[in-house]
Amino acid sequence: MLLTDFDPAAAAVAAATWLRAAAGLAAEQARLADKVTVIQFADDIEAVPVQTLTTVLGMLDENDPYTQDSGHGVIVDAGSAPGFDLVA
Repeated sequence: MLLTDFDPAAAAVAAATWLRAAAGLAAEQARLADKVTVIQFADDIEAVPVQTLTTVLGMLDENDPYTQDSGHGVIVDAGSAPGFDLVA
């Protein structure tokens, strides 16, 4: 049975994580300098949104707070708010 309900933030983080893994593996196997080069080569084969993909990879590589905080949003949505008492 296919799941029809999903959390968009969790899906986006999962997709970005798979992108990073696939680009990293491709870069390693092709002996390329970095993941961004993989995206550029992919664009030569078939048009892809290079700017968007390289931005996402950059955010993940920099441990961008957005990708970390999106997990916290899922926790809060589930009814738990760790550290909330620090805000008050």
